[in-house]
Amino acid sequence: MGVRTLLPLVGGAQSGAKEKKKATATKPSEQKRTRRDRKDLENILFKLFERQPNWSLKHLMQETDQPEQFLKEIMNDLCVYNKRGPNQGTHELKPEYKNTSHLDGMRDPRAAGAVSVSELAELVLPWLPPADLAAAASASRAMRAAASAVTARRAADFSRGLEAVPVPFDNPIDSNPYAYFLYTPFSLIHPAASASAHAQPWGCAQARPPCPTWPRPDLGLPSAGCACAEADCGGAGCPCADAEAEMAAAGMGTLRECGDGCACGPSCANRRTQRGVTARLRVVRQLKKGWGLHAAEVLRRAQFVCEYAGEFLTTEETRRRQRLYDELASAGKLSPALLVIREHLPSGRSCMRVNIDATKVGNVARFINHSCDGGNLQPVLVRSSGSLLPRLCFFAARDIAEGEEITFSYGDARLKHKGLPCFCGSSCCPGVLPAEET
Repeated sequence: MGVRTLLPLVGGAQSGAKEKKKATATKPSEQKRTRRDRKDLENILFKLFERQPNWSLKHLMQETDQPEQFLKEIMNDLCVYNKRGPNQGTHELKPEYKNTSHLDGMRDPRAAGAVSVSELAELVLPWLPPADLAAAASASRAMRAAASAVTARRAADFSRGLEAVPVPFDNPIDSNPYAYFLYTPFSLIHPAASASAHAQPWGCAQARPPCPTWPRPDLGLPSAGCACAEADCGGAGCPCADAEAEMAAAGMGTLRECGDGCACGPSCANRRTQRGVTARLRVVRQLKKGWGLHAAEVLRRAQFVCEYAGEFLTTEETRRRQRLYDELASAGKLSPALLVIREHLPSGRSCMRVNIDATKVGNVARFINHSCDGGNLQPVLVRSSGSLLPRLCFFAARDIAEGEEITFSYGDARLKHKGLPCFCGSSCCPGVLPAEET
């Protein structure tokens, strides 16, 4: 305000007026300005710019009676500074704020039905993939804070609240907070999975209850199952029981459970793999392996860990995707998670093939790394009554310590000469991941 003393004075009357203004401006009570609430001040600024399109900082300080630095911070978010032209030295609203007719409710927090920037961000940002989220964060300081909160919530639980316990990311290696993909607690059928899974909210402030993993998606088969009381399910008289089921000491085990056509509910003891992830796990970033699944608590032998969930694919679609994934993986642009399961039928003359792709749509199991020594997980093919396709589930093959990485063997398929490198570190590791021509 002292700049007024440098203005030329013309005539005694004018000089007296200037001196009076100067004396008024130096009153201690007016030198100290109190900050308004930010939203209230933004609303005042929008109304001022509606009155006239260009303002100098000095005149805005006079109109709002706000501290210069505080006013500058808000104007950096809302305005552009004219460095040349007829309006040189003034500020005007950024283009996105100039159309005021549809923003009045957003700007005035006291208006009926008002929506703040943070509330709008909460509705939109969780739907954005990382690149779009970063672009939105550059729009303003408020959006940057909202985007940071979304990122933190994503890293704290990548299951989107669809599991009974949160599954966090932990990255001590670099600044990448999480790996982006779409989450499903159970396998979906392609192409319906791809058609409905282009976007999914992740990082919302409002936590939601876990989504039940039962009943399973309808495979178009006639309902079939038992009518046992829940306490008797899986027993000798239960048609869902499988006397030949086994948890193999090595290789693939088999198991039968009650299905959607059974009279029992999700609490049935013969549905132990259908309640989703209940063991506490975390995904940890490693220097060579990348992301890997680790136990966040002690896991006991034979304890259910998780299902390998993703998209059920036809063999034709699997081959198409595998060719694309091989190209991207060899260039270091993708970590594919496409699994091919071959179940040999009792005759021994043929086998049933199941293809599950968790690269774009999957669950916690997509982060399980390979180990040439077999790892610490027991893979088990689980069939539910009334379901044609089996599910691949993992049980602890032995006691697993807290913090230990969870691994299994991807198989004994022919090694490719130019295959992806294996970093499992076991004594029998050939240095290349197992793969096959699909």
